[in-house]
Amino acid sequence: MPLLLAFTLIHDQFQLSQLKTISLITQAFLCLNYLVTLASAAQIGTLAWLERDQPLSPDAA
Repeated sequence: MPLLLAFTLIHDQFQLSQLKTISLITQAFLCLNYLVTLASAAQIGTLAWLERDQPLSPDAA
């Protein structure tokens, strides 16, 4: 019985560490996704800012 209890505790701890690893990987992915979204928004904002003074067509000038 103590052997079974020890095995169960080790198994539960292993599953818990797997869940922590999966959780960390998921959090890292979400953080990376957020940074990519932020970079895309900054790029779009920068392009809009740079093009604000541009005429719509070459003939407008």
